[in-house]
Amino acid sequence: MVLSEHGIAVLMSTYNGERYLRMQVESIRQQSYADWHLYIRDDGSTDSTREILRELAQNDRRITVIEGKNIGYVASFFELIRYADALGKDYGYYALSDQDDVWNPEKLQAAAEMLDLENPEMPLLYGSTSMLVTEDLVPYGITQCKRRPITLYNALVQTFLPGHSQMMNRPLLHSLAQTAVAERVYVHDLYTTAVAAAIGKVVFDNTPHTRYRQHKTNQIGFGKGKFSWLKVRLGRLRGGAGHKVGEQAEHLYQSYANRMPFEQRQELRQFLESRTTFFSRLHYVLHSKIYRQKKLGTLAFKVLYLFGGFNSRSVMQESGAQIPVLYRKKL
Repeated sequence: MVLSEHGIAVLMSTYNGERYLRMQVESIRQQSYADWHLYIRDDGSTDSTREILRELAQNDRRITVIEGKNIGYVASFFELIRYADALGKDYGYYALSDQDDVWNPEKLQAAAEMLDLENPEMPLLYGSTSMLVTEDLVPYGITQCKRRPITLYNALVQTFLPGHSQMMNRPLLHSLAQTAVAERVYVHDLYTTAVAAAIGKVVFDNTPHTRYRQHKTNQIGFGKGKFSWLKVRLGRLRGGAGHKVGEQAEHLYQSYANRMPFEQRQELRQFLESRTTFFSRLHYVLHSKIYRQKKLGTLAFKVLYLFGGFNSRSVMQESGAQIPVLYRKKL
């Protein structure tokens, strides 16, 4: 172990999590890597979550509880990231945690060992597959394995690293703390992956280390079986997920264009600029480098893009006008 000798901060956001919270915290306590501190921000729970958190913190000095107002899980995680960035202690790594999963004992150790092999000066993000389980922890599958490299061309349009599997180093955490605006981010794990792919490196582990509990109150879930998987994703599209991804891409461009490699910067710029007309979108999808891990997913992205599925509100308001002034500046 190298950087992880400085300890690992685990960042958990909770909201009305009384049912599974104790089990998840206990699985963190059982980690083979023991030098961790758990920071929990409660997002305005109305059940007994806060009472449980106070009890847990009282019985374990490695747990710090922050009681906040309800701002939503995306904003809550970014609040935790900013909180961790402002701490006096400089941890080796920072792991994200949901409130209702169960971690395998080796989870933190496995992630730290893979990150230790990389250049600590660049922003780094680790992620892995997870075991899909029912509410009663009965396994029925795993999240998607890596088939292709995780670059910005993939991370821009695919939530591939579940947030509960993510661990990052200090440079990435600090960058997110300085630039992320929760109101412009669709989901924190997709944005975090895109930032790491744009200015650093994403490390992926095909071995699952988390039992990812699927239940009705999941903010973001995978569903059980192919029909359920499809139903979940169609529901997201009806809810404007593609448009939100487009707005998130605008935020990424504005925050990091000057730090991206030239080819990635140009691709992201074309992704944004080509959305204004059908023919510009057609030209883009015929030449785009954007991909998802599976070929069918890549095809679905191109069809959705072609028919304006990634147009943000600002682009739609242009109603066929020329490229928005926002993207006209020279790089």
